[in-house]
Amino acid sequence: MKQAPLKLLLIEDEASDYRLLQRHLERAGVAFEPCWVADAAALHAALDKGGWDLILTDYTLPDIDIHTRLAWLREHLPEIPVIMVSGTIGEELAVDLLKSGLEDFVSKQNLARLVPAMERALQAATLRRRQAATEFRLGLLEQALESIVESVVISRNVDDLPVEYVNPAFEHLSGYSREEVLGHPCPLLNLAGRDSSTVAEIQQLLAEDVPGQVLLRCYRKDGSAFWNQMSIASIRDRGGAISHYVGIQVDVTEKRRDEERLRWWATVFEHAAEGIFITDAETRILDINRAFTKILGYEAGEVIGQRPSLWRSGRHDTSFYAGMWQSLRETGQWRGEIWNRHKDGHSIP
Repeated sequence: MKQAPLKLLLIEDEASDYRLLQRHLERAGVAFEPCWVADAAALHAALDKGGWDLILTDYTLPDIDIHTRLAWLREHLPEIPVIMVSGTIGEELAVDLLKSGLEDFVSKQNLARLVPAMERALQAATLRRRQAATEFRLGLLEQALESIVESVVISRNVDDLPVEYVNPAFEHLSGYSREEVLGHPCPLLNLAGRDSSTVAEIQQLLAEDVPGQVLLRCYRKDGSAFWNQMSIASIRDRGGAISHYVGIQVDVTEKRRDEERLRWWATVFEHAAEGIFITDAETRILDINRAFTKILGYEAGEVIGQRPSLWRSGRHDTSFYAGMWQSLRETGQWRGEIWNRHKDGHSIP
């Protein structure tokens, strides 16, 4: 039983029977705070008040039948257990009332069953609340998985890692529907292990049971390839054994292409025969190439953060530079000949 006094709602039209219940519970050592109601109006007021741990009800009330009463209780207090304490009723009626939401039935001629029935009812209510809270949390987690933009795959740790869950993002990424992959081996998108070296790396991560990330070349249902950046982590059961693996997959094909293009352009930049320097919008120098150093003698560390006026030769007047900047602003480019000053001081056309 609970340590704090139980808040009991006692529905009983006979004052003598109410006092009988009260005395029985006191003698049984039950700490409780009772609220006695004997008609429909009092019951309505009690339902509006709420806060009850348990409800004990007689079969009869003068102005409300038992089925209507149970419907009221289920509507207003759906989580609170209800036990009927009444005279003998037929088995068929008892079954019908249990289906209508009654937790248990105790005969007034056998009140020795009352306290054990109350204990069972309170324990069952606690379990239902915990289960409801668990189901609510699981529902939130499922909604999160369903809405996350990354592809999520959960597989069981048996045999060839059969897929147990995929989210909509996986369906969009792979082209496979959920029904087509559930129960199938997790390596499905690798098409029979084409990327064998990375598959071996994944197997090593699983064997060592360490979270990791790999880059794997995968294939959609239509056969098109994409680069899959996959993060893998294990899930353990209550006994500490690995029960599942979670894989979070991201299509990084465009990112890899961009990185490759950057490497190409960096190679072109570094090996171009022409001297190149790059500035920001405030004309602060961001980078120079090797040819620039060869032509003007400045190393990157000497010019980065400086402005091109650093190597101004002094051979051009302000109108020359004004025209150059006007062309840049209006057309996006300027082309022409200009005199610059080498690091050693001599001028170069």
